[in-house]
Amino acid sequence: MLCFAAALGAQAPEWKSYSYPADGFSASYPSVPELSKRNVPTDAGSFELRAYLAQDGEAALFVGVCDYGSAVAGRNPDTVLEGAKQGL
Repeated sequence: MLCFAAALGAQAPEWKSYSYPADGFSASYPSVPELSKRNVPTDAGSFELRAYLAQDGEAALFVGVCDYGSAVAGRNPDTVLEGAKQGL
């Protein structure tokens, strides 16, 4: 059993931390994440979604960043999130 566990450990990718200060986060990924951008229509207007994605076999880690800024000031947060969900 010990040899089998060691063999599995050798196959696991080494996760590394990647920082994205402009988007205000850092995260550990199994490989360098790919960045994709797309506009998401909402009831408050269209906003850019920046998606960071890394995959390892059947598992994936996704971080999405969408800055609504002052366009959503005074709006119900649940309504804004539902609009973003429908836009995606």
